[in-house]
Amino acid sequence: MNNDETSLTASEIRILTMLINKMAKYDLERRLTAAGTDLSELQFGVMHLLYHKRRTIKELSTKVMLSPATLVPVIDTLERLGLATRGQDPNDRRRTPLALTEKGKQVIAALPYIDRGDALFQSVERLGDDKSHQLLLLLRELVTAMSNDESVVANVTAEIRSLIGSPPSESESL
Repeated sequence: MNNDETSLTASEIRILTMLINKMAKYDLERRLTAAGTDLSELQFGVMHLLYHKRRTIKELSTKVMLSPATLVPVIDTLERLGLATRGQDPNDRRRTPLALTEKGKQVIAALPYIDRGDALFQSVERLGDDKSHQLLLLLRELVTAMSNDESVVANVTAEIRSLIGSPPSESESL
């Protein structure tokens, strides 16, 4: 592929991934509104990350690739809504682990990360197993190439598996 073809391909990939993200965001926001929540996509994502494990703002920052300063207002809002709480680490007073409240856990239990009615779910289903798997492998390869770090995809895959897994036991949530 010459530079012009590579530029066209990269541009189309950028636009297509933006469209996919926009459509997936729309479905999630529709479900959040239908459930009577005022949660944003980011707040909902943070809650899902806290559902299985207490995390600090720094740990969340690493997971969602946003600065801690961006996440502070998100956590403040979740705390004000009674969905999350800041805790204390008895072994390190500087560390402030965040956790979902019972109300927050109920919200997440009632709203799956992805729903069968979502356009993304239905489209992946229509692609079939082989094409979906091939697309996933190519996306993983692209992310690895872009990040120059094979652990990024491994971490995302592990996190997704925990997000769609079963509710945490008491020992996992501590």
